[in-house]
Parts: sequence; C-alpha cells; structure tokens
Amino acid sequence: MSCDVDKARGWLLDIYQSGPGKIALWLITAEGRRVKLEDDFYPKIYIAGPLNHLKRLKQTLEVSQSVHAYRFAEKYVKPGDLERTRVLEVEVLDQRRAVHFARKIMRLGRFERFEVYNVDLPAEQYYLYDHSLYPFALIDVTRTRRGLWIQLLEDPSALDYQLPPLRRVLLGVEAEGRLLPSEKVRRIIVKTRREKYVLEGGDEAGLILEFVKLLVKLDPDFIFTKGGDSTVLQYLTRRAMASAVYRDFYLSRDKHFICSSRQRGRTVYSYGRAYFIWPTHRLHGRIHIDLLNSFILANSGFHGLAEVARTCRVELHRAARAGIGTIMSSLQLYEAIKSGVLIPWRKKEPEDYKDALTLLEADRGGLVLEPILGVHRDVGEVDFSSMYPYIMLKYNISPETINCQCCPDSPQLVPELGFRVCQRRRGLIPRVLEVLLRRRLAYKRMAKEAEDPRLRKIYDRRQAALKWVLVSCFGYLGYRNAKFGRVEAHQAVCAYARELLLKAIEIAEERGFEVIHGIVDSLWVKKPGASQKDYEELTAQIHKETGMPIGLEGIYRWIAFLRSRSTPTPALTRYFGAFSDGRIKVRGLMARRSDTPLFIRQVQENLIKKLSEATSDDLALMATKALRKTEGAMEALRKRLIPLDLLVVRKRLSKEPYDYASQVHHAVAAKQL
Repeated sequence: MSCDVDKARGWLLDIYQSGPGKIALWLITAEGRRVKLEDDFYPKIYIAGPLNHLKRLKQTLEVSQSVHAYRFAEKYVKPGDLERTRVLEVEVLDQRRAVHFARKIMRLGRFERFEVYNVDLPAEQYYLYDHSLYPFALIDVTRTRRGLWIQLLEDPSALDYQLPPLRRVLLGVEAEGRLLPSEKVRRIIVKTRREKYVLEGGDEAGLILEFVKLLVKLDPDFIFTKGGDSTVLQYLTRRAMASAVYRDFYLSRDKHFICSSRQRGRTVYSYGRAYFIWPTHRLHGRIHIDLLNSFILANSGFHGLAEVARTCRVELHRAARAGIGTIMSSLQLYEAIKSGVLIPWRKKEPEDYKDALTLLEADRGGLVLEPILGVHRDVGEVDFSSMYPYIMLKYNISPETINCQCCPDSPQLVPELGFRVCQRRRGLIPRVLEVLLRRRLAYKRMAKEAEDPRLRKIYDRRQAALKWVLVSCFGYLGYRNAKFGRVEAHQAVCAYARELLLKAIEIAEERGFEVIHGIVDSLWVKKPGASQKDYEELTAQIHKETGMPIGLEGIYRWIAFLRSRSTPTPALTRYFGAFSDGRIKVRGLMARRSDTPLFIRQVQENLIKKLSEATSDDLALMATKALRKTEGAMEALRKRLIPLDLLVVRKRLSKEPYDYASQVHHAVAAKQL
C-alpha cells in the first residue's frame, strides 16, 4: 500500500472528500499496489436572479469565508430553456457547508430574489461528474502544479470491461452476550476466499488490536458484513473505546478513525410502510458493504453493483446502499451538468392547472382489464419489454418536453390528454434512458451468445441490475421531490401505455384471439388450436405496428383467474398457472405475501406445485388429489401439531398502534406488547 504518490495508472476504487477543498482518490495499479492521490477541488454552486442584484451580491462573496472564487457564467437555468442565462458561479471551500451557505444567500435575497443551484451534491459525486469519471475507471493520473491531470484510458460505453483483481473479506463478530456496547467481544471472524481467521481469547484490547493487525496484513479492498451499518462496526468502535484502544482502531486504509457517529438513523415512509434507515459507516481507501443493507447487491450480485456504479457514476459506498431511484437520478444529474443545465436545490415547478374533467382523464394510470373468471387452457401471455422506459424514449417524454413554449403547434399530441410534445430538442430523460436501455439489451444478447458459463452469469447480473434501475425511471418522473420530475410527463407516459395496450388488444382480436385479461403491459390471449408459431407471429405484428419491443412470456397449459375474497367480482391481480415448460406463475395469493405464516405459505405452494403437474385434461382429477393432501395439513393444524414458529403472522405498522382508527388485529396486538 502506498500513499500520496505523484503519478499512477490503474483502476479507480474509492473517492471521498478528505478535507475542505480536497478530494482523495484511491487506485489499484496493474502491479497490485493500492495508491492514494489527493486533488484540489472546489465544487461550484450557481446563483440565479436579477443581474443588478447579482452584481451587488459579489460584494458579500468577497468577504465570505465559505467562498474560494466566483465569476459570472452562462448556463441553462431549466432543462427547457432555449437560451443560456447569466448566473453567478461560486466555488465553495467546503461542499459540506454548501447548504448553510445557500440558506444565507436565500436570506440575503429575502427568499425571492435568488435561486441557488447545484447545492446538495456530495463533493465526491460532483468530482466524478466534473471529471467524467466513475468507479473502476481505468485512468492515468499525474500530479501537476495545477492539480491532478487525469486521462481516461478506456471507453466509458464499453461492455466488455474488466474489473481489477480485488481483495475481499467477510467480517463477523460475536459478543459474550448480545451484540450490545456493554458486552465484551468474544470472537472476531475474518474470512477470505481461501482462509478463515478466528481471533479469540486473551484480553479484549489485545483481541481488537490483533484484528487491526490482521486487517493491515490482508489489506482488503472490500469489507463485507452482515449488519455492519446497524450493529457490527458501531459495536466494535464502542468496545475499542471501552478498552482504551480507540486511537489504534482503524479500518480505513488512510487510518481514519471510525467515528462513534452521533448521526441517528431515520424513519422514512413509502407506500404506507415505515422503514428505518441506519446511519452508514464510511471507510476511506476501502469499501464497506453491509450485505443486509444493499438492494442492488442482494438482487444483482457484485457485478450488478459494479455495473450501475460505473454507468450511473455513483461512488461504490453510496451505490451499495442507495435505492434504485437515487442511482438512476445520478445519471440524470451527470447528463444535466455535462449539458450545462443547472440542478435545482428545491424544486418549485407546480403542476399545471387542469379542470376537473382533464384531471379525471389524466390521473388514470395504466389500463387494467377485468379478467374472465375461471380456469383457461392453452393461454399465451405476451408482455411489452420495459414498456414505460421505451415510451419515454420513443415519444420523447421528459419534464421539459411536455407543453414546451417552443412548439405551440407541435403535431405530436399525447393520446386522450392533448399535451404537446417538443419537436425541437431531445429531452433529458430520453437521453439518459437510451444509455441504460442500450446497455441492457446488449448484455441480454451477450448472455445468450456467451459459451463460458462464468461470462454468461456476469452479463446476466449486469442486465438485471440495469433492469432494476429502469424500473424506477417512471416512478421518479412523478415523484414530488425528484430533481427532474413533473406530473404531466408521468401522466403522458400512462396515456401512451393505455393506447399501446388497446392497440395490442385490437391486433390480437383481428387475428382471432380472445383476450382473457390485460394488466398495463401484459396480455393473456387464447385461440383454439393456436400453436407456438401463431403466438410468435402475434407478437411480431404488435411490435411492427407499435414499434415497441414485446415478447412471448410463454404458453400456459392452464391458468386460473380468481374472484376477490371480499366480493364476487373478479380480482384484477390474483391468478396462478402452469406454463407448458413446467414453470409456475403465482400472483396475488397468500404464498406471495410477506405477512403470511410459513405453514400457510408451504401448504399453498405445495398445492400449486401438485396442480402444476397436471395436464389440461386431468386438472380436475389432480385438484381432487391435491385437496386431499391439503386436508391432512389442516387436520394437523386442528390437532395443534404445527410448531408455533410456523404460524407467526408478521405485520408492519405504518403508524403508532393508538393512531389506528379501526381495531385492526396487528394494532391490537401491538398495544398488548
């Protein structure tokens, strides 16, 4: 390991703000060295307002202790602006104080004269944007009198990039009791790919210092933990303090201490659910990843994490923990900065006025049909692929392109709503989506063509990660706090989606198919005697007439659409069925719910699995056999032979137990705790 070199060539591993006006970069060289370089960097924030007031503001900036330099610049204040506006560009000494500085500027302008932009970007993220860098970028770095000179040695759009050889360890800790700050460390376990180190015995201080020495010896690039953010690292830090070895306890490469963070976790609410977000523990020079706090890693593996970090330009510590919306928005911010568009600090774009009828037509979401109840045989399911992202890409849907000022006579009108779509420029969102969609399609093709199973797995992980990011693009378009969101753009996408599904239904019916059900981007259709080729020809015609990618999910031997549990009407999203290739698809049943007791889930899954073995002709007979088997499980339940841990109902409270208006079961149970 080397620190503070003047020249290096290698892969960018870590980046962080090392002090006011300083950014540290850690590289892995081709020779296997881990080197650190430090650069001067003063993030830029922008102030817009009347020119005469901006000139007066310069006098305040001259004496401000937060400002490194300032000048006038020409920028697009909004993505929809056709001409640049003269704004004040201010280089701040410390990005961590930028929000405080911005509030001061707003107060000076009485909260009406000035608007402040590019305020709340982390310094390391700003540096990546400013230098067109990304994690694992292969770069050549040389120190000059004016700072670091960085040359990118690879094509950022490359698909067959190689990651550097990485050293990884899995860290586990056991206490004498529970993992509480008051309990002493009993054992520390460190696993590499080939070795397992178990540190135990002796006094606690010696045990902790032995762990630090082992970490220095192994010198890992990644430290994986299970619960590191919530308990493990905080526990080790507290025990190091209690053992009087805190000054010698460090996990970072540059010997930064893990601060006993005073920052508390926070509770966020999403779709009626409460989630607790633990404060993260940032290492320097190496990356800590909590396996229990990384959505992308859990769903797409390490190669998926690396792909979204590179493509969306998010440093690895943040990418491992961020939600898919945050990762996707990073690429939007990068595209905006490179295009000269300012990033709003506090969004102030109100929804356009609409009369009651227009509002009723606009806020309808996707098209969902009422299914034909019962069991259906030989049904084909056709699905539009990434429908919403492709709509935004094909029809140029972006906040600034809907009802733009430059195209009052635009011939492109959103179906049903009549919103105009810009013809003069390509929107910010479509430009971003093109990158993600192009890469995902390429990886899917490469995964199919790859003969090496290892490469096939890598490409599949990468495309899966990009799929998750693409999932968020539509929701973020209507999210009230999104930097570049607008509800009219969100409504336009829904309108096009309804139009496309109706067109697909029309094509299917013209070809003699009966439409059994339809949900937003999927159709279930059947036709007596239809073959695989007939379904494939249907998807080909839909693709030809709509221009949207669509595929055949499969042909069901049988599929059952169910009634609602509370009314005799059909349930829109409750069905299960067996494909001709043996796959099972279940939606809306108890087996899919997170609060279903394990016993009930197992019984239902076994029942459906047994049914899936039936052909369309002997389904009734197989159903009778499956029900008999289920009766045995129910009898065991009545006789109380089922272990209690298999009968636990897990419910998540969305508010305090006493705040519920009705006496729902989980609220009543919570009151008794």
